[in-house]
Amino acid sequence: MSRGLLPSLIVPAFATILAAGAQAAAPCGFFSANPDDQAGPAVRFSAELTPDEESMVTESAGRGRVEFSLDRKSLQLSWKLTYDKLSSAPVSIGLHGPQTAGTEAAKLYDLAQKQTSNVVEGSIILKDADVTYLVHDRYYVNITTRSFPNGEVRGPIKKHAPTC
Repeated sequence: MSRGLLPSLIVPAFATILAAGAQAAAPCGFFSANPDDQAGPAVRFSAELTPDEESMVTESAGRGRVEFSLDRKSLQLSWKLTYDKLSSAPVSIGLHGPQTAGTEAAKLYDLAQKQTSNVVEGSIILKDADVTYLVHDRYYVNITTRSFPNGEVRGPIKKHAPTC
């Protein structure tokens, strides 16, 4: 699949959001009839990390949030993750997928590239298949700790409606 097909993957994914009452996209210039058009704002995603999202029962006060930005032309996914109240320092912070609700998936990318205290930032270049799964909400973020080696907090990555 060529990078020129990225807009044709993103357009259907956002159609449902727009139909549900989000801001109309026409004035934004986000959507284009040209499938090779890579212009437009970065695509935004986020994940709320809680113990309730773990597939195993997890008693923790831990919480976290990740903000993602996907550059449409380069397919660079950048993030800023914050967390607090974990039982211990993170052992692993990963992007997992593809998965369906209630199941486990393999760790695809290590998100703990640049960590300062409880803030983690980084970026990667995604493959076309990664973008497809990302825009269809098939990825999640999981933080593991010594106390919870399978994961203390986790959250599905959800796309945002475009803003202009």
